[in-house]
Amino acid sequence: MAIKMQGELKKLQRELGITFVYVTHSHSEAFSLADRVVIMNGGRVEQIGSPQDIFLRPRSKFVAQFVGGISLLEGKIAGTPGGKRYLETRDGKVQLAGSFTHAEGARADLAVRADRISVTANPGWGENEIACILVSEEFAGAVVNLHLTTASGHSLVAQVQQRELEQLDASIGAQVYASWHPSDGFLLEPPQAEGGDARGRAA
Repeated sequence: MAIKMQGELKKLQRELGITFVYVTHSHSEAFSLADRVVIMNGGRVEQIGSPQDIFLRPRSKFVAQFVGGISLLEGKIAGTPGGKRYLETRDGKVQLAGSFTHAEGARADLAVRADRISVTANPGWGENEIACILVSEEFAGAVVNLHLTTASGHSLVAQVQQRELEQLDASIGAQVYASWHPSDGFLLEPPQAEGGDARGRAA
């Protein structure tokens, strides 16, 4: 019924040629209907952009959690004499890429989409690599979500194809290695204020 209603709304919008404002707590509805999405938290605008922009590059921790499918790592910004910059986490250092305004020593959250994280049975396959325990597997049709826990107790999620899971050949409770390319991680903006509606709203 919901999918049929979305189709009717898009049809009406095309026929009438007017702007629709659609308010929902479902990001999937917002992304399927809208050309431009506004994510709000407690009456404050968190991010405005196309569905693709918000899905691929959420700016804040709130938006990342609202959109879902993203693993977050907390740490402090660190640099090296060679110019490379890292995020020092409780599970080791991970290399950062791209431009950002965070100063050295500042606390920051690194976001990595689940479909950008690779999982292997042996180390040495990725530039950013963290040892994890495979906690559970969640079958989601064409893909499988692997729920992982690091040595510090931090949770990560990797989304892999069924074929990749068969090649991994790891049982629940086994040690595996989560890795990603530095360019696939991005730093989130610090929160603007405390509090707000944790459910979020997409308009």
